[in-house]
Amino acid sequence: MNNRLHRRSTTKHSTQTTLLVSACMFILACLATYPLVINLDNALIGHPKGDSFEMMWLIWWLKKAAFNPALSAATIPLLFHPHGLTLPLINTQIGAHILALPFAAAFGAVPAYNITMIMSLALSGVTAYFLGLNLTGNKLASIVCGLVWAFFPNKMGHALSGHLYQVAVFWIPLYVLCLLRALDRPTLRSGMVVGVFAVLVASVHLVHVVYFLLPVTMLLVVMDWQQKKPNYWSRNRVALFGGALAVFSVLLGPVYLPVVVKAVGGEMEYMPATGLVGFSVDLMSFVLPAPNNPVLRLFPALRDLSGAVNITYSESIAYLGIVPIILAFMAIYRNYRALSGWLVLGATTMVLSLGPLLKVGGRVVEAQIDNISSPIVLPYAVLANLPFFEWSRTPARLHSTTHLVLAILVAYG
Repeated sequence: MNNRLHRRSTTKHSTQTTLLVSACMFILACLATYPLVINLDNALIGHPKGDSFEMMWLIWWLKKAAFNPALSAATIPLLFHPHGLTLPLINTQIGAHILALPFAAAFGAVPAYNITMIMSLALSGVTAYFLGLNLTGNKLASIVCGLVWAFFPNKMGHALSGHLYQVAVFWIPLYVLCLLRALDRPTLRSGMVVGVFAVLVASVHLVHVVYFLLPVTMLLVVMDWQQKKPNYWSRNRVALFGGALAVFSVLLGPVYLPVVVKAVGGEMEYMPATGLVGFSVDLMSFVLPAPNNPVLRLFPALRDLSGAVNITYSESIAYLGIVPIILAFMAIYRNYRALSGWLVLGATTMVLSLGPLLKVGGRVVEAQIDNISSPIVLPYAVLANLPFFEWSRTPARLHSTTHLVLAILVAYG
């Protein structure tokens, strides 16, 4: 990659520094979820109306299936009795829950869920720290990068909703880091490592494949190609992409194939979801904190406006933050050319996270032409009709990719 965009860090990843950063992130994760740390076995992180119980139940069920050869994770005889429920889609989104199994075996499902949520927040900070350090070579900038990625408002909203899928995103910075390194030194081995981390990202939830893996991979490959054309497709580079694709296909093929077969056979017609507009980001949400933000309590009018804009504390909160925005603008001002690719990715995912229709101030904006009023249709309206995209009613989850870009820009800033 262009060394202005990606500088291999000359800063050593000392064990002492790594342990210190990890400890700080873990302490911050405990503070952010307090008093959960002193109630691990008798409470669940998240709002009672969220998905915490569902996430905890799935950990319990996976533990039960793991220790009983007669059971399958995707076939649940307890539901739809007496026939049971067979849902192969479950196998595509259990990556984070599998990590919770050792804790479930040792302490039970409730502590396992809580520990996994806290660890996910902390590990997100650590892995983003490593990504920032390899991009900038600056420890302080890398710590800020980790903080932005670990505790950004949208993620904390998902934590409040018990959305383990959206909190356990600590593999994502490592995937970016591995792909950057592999593009610098393409080999079959580096491609296989990229494939493994792509599998780890995808195993958490299918949404991360289409909302993160596809756009980020396309961006990095295009930027790399622009720097190294016209002789880009060398034998090593073909081996890199072939190895990554082979690992991804071999490890996830058996999991995804049954889902595809059922979808093609018309057995998953219940999957297309409604609520696209409601679970999209309002344009004003990028600059308005959540309504329960302590500062907004001093400004009732802004608090009420935020309540109209951020209608769901789990999905629609997209506040970028004042300091991160300033640091990001500083980075862009100093080195626009080198960071333009990241800026394009962030802007694209921001627009797509707005969903199919433009909302401003809690209302769908309409254009008036002659005597006809019509909502302003956005690009996501096209994606919503594509295969598998129609299963997602949450365009706002693209904001995670936007915020990863923000964390990277903050590190450069």
